[in-house]
Parts: sequence; C-alpha cells; structure tokens
Amino acid sequence: MKKLVLSVILLLFIFLLTFNSCSKDNINEHKQVENLEENIKKFAKTHVSISKEILNLLDKENELNFDNFPYAKLDASHNEEEFKLALAKTGMVRYEEMYNLLIRLNQNSKEFIVNNKHFTLLKPEKRNPIITDAIKLAIIDNPLKFTPPPINNTALTAKMSCRDKYLEDREDCAEDSLINWGILASGCWFGTPAACAAGGVGVLAIAAVCSNRAKRDYT
Repeated sequence: MKKLVLSVILLLFIFLLTFNSCSKDNINEHKQVENLEENIKKFAKTHVSISKEILNLLDKENELNFDNFPYAKLDASHNEEEFKLALAKTGMVRYEEMYNLLIRLNQNSKEFIVNNKHFTLLKPEKRNPIITDAIKLAIIDNPLKFTPPPINNTALTAKMSCRDKYLEDREDCAEDSLINWGILASGCWFGTPAACAAGGVGVLAIAAVCSNRAKRDYT
C-alpha cells in the first residue's frame, strides 16, 4: 500500500513539474510574440520615416541614370567613398546625403534583427507579409504626401483630375518602395552594410523610374 501511495505521489510530482515547465514555455512564447509585435511596430515606424526622407531627397534630383551602377562590385565592397562615387555617377547631386540615409535604413534593420533573432528563423513567405503589414500600418500613421510639379493649364477641371491621378501614382510608387526596402532589410542581416545599401539602390532606381513616369504623365 505504501509503495502504491509513493508511486502516486511521484507521478503527481512529475505531472506538476511537467505542467509547470509547459506553463513557463507558454508564458515565454507569449512574451516573445508580444515583444516581436512591439519591435516590428518600432522598426516599421523608423523605416517609414527614413524612407520618406529618401523619397523626398530623390524628388529633388533630376535626370538620374542607374543603368551602369556597379551593384555586384559594391556588394563585397567596404569602401564608403567608392559607393558615394558610384551614386555621384548616376547624376545624383546630393549623393552623400542619400548614402547616409541608405546606411541608416540598414542600421534600423540590423537593430531589429539583433533584438529579434528568432524572426530570422521564419521562412520568407511568413516573414515578408508580417513586415509588409507593419509598414502599411506605419504609413497610415505617417502618410506619404507629394506635391505635383507646376504646369501651365487653364483647364481647371482637367488639371484637378490629372492632379488626383498624379498623387495616386506617386503614393503607389512610394508604398511599393517602402515595402521593398522593408523586405530587403528584414532579410539582410547576413550582408555587409555596403551590400544591403547596394540592394537599397536597386529599389531606389525603380522608385526613380516610377516617380518620373508619374511626373511625365501628369505634365
């Protein structure tokens, strides 16, 4: 009888230990999810803020040409001046400011990854939608605003219609750029700052083409 009672007590003790361990795991997992949600919001907020600076700076540049930009060469480069020179050769006047903003964009993602290493274990098909949704929500809190270029047009009704279309096109271009930068940044924890920035220039080149098309159509 004593052996039976002891066996029951041991089984109960093991059950309590197991239950307690599982409870702790569940609590830790819940905290991880909460922290990740908060950190993604913080990442997206900063990401949108820096990206808007990039797009505003891009708007002040004219006649940019990224056709010969040495993406592959700069991927492995640690030479800051070489990168800036490559930006300058695109016709960019304020290339130093642009380079610094691209690096800030990369640093923001690095900080996020360092504090959320378990996020890197997710597959891209799960990771990318999380980043995309967070950036879209951050854009709602910090909307993208553009001003159409001045034109001489006495047909006010037509002008307003063109203006609305222009703003819609620019906002679509900008949102795509912000999301693409975000996806690039969230998967760039293993690359050098220059490599991540070179990828950022690829998105920048697409953004330039898109915004120029919108300006051309508006005019």
